[in-house]
Amino acid sequence: MNSKILLTSILFSIALLTKLTPPAHALGCVNVDVSNQVKLTGSKDAPGTQQNTVNQAIDPNSCVGNANVHSTTQTYVGTDGADQKRNSNQFSAGSGNNSPIPTNVINAGNVNIKAGTATTIYNPALDPNFLPKR
Repeated sequence: MNSKILLTSILFSIALLTKLTPPAHALGCVNVDVSNQVKLTGSKDAPGTQQNTVNQAIDPNSCVGNANVHSTTQTYVGTDGADQKRNSNQFSAGSGNNSPIPTNVINAGNVNIKAGTATTIYNPALDPNFLPKR
């Protein structure tokens, strides 16, 4: 008889705990874009541009626990300059199996991170006018 009371108490406690337990919190999704554009040139005026366009989006209704990372490096080495252009698009959605967020999970927020560098370095070894002509 005592085992029935104990089992009933345990089942009642579990049912009560599930009603009183707050929903779980989970990080939404993270998009990270890391880009490097490097120009190593023999021109102090280094013509050309370095352009990095990044578009990031995360579906706020279905994305839980995913990470999406883009990483690129563009390098130019020459006597003059060059145009370096990069376009990146990132979209994250789903919870691993593309199902909606479970009702007991609260999306604690999505994060988009853009980290880009554009560097021009003058290298006299590439400059045809650095040393006087003989």
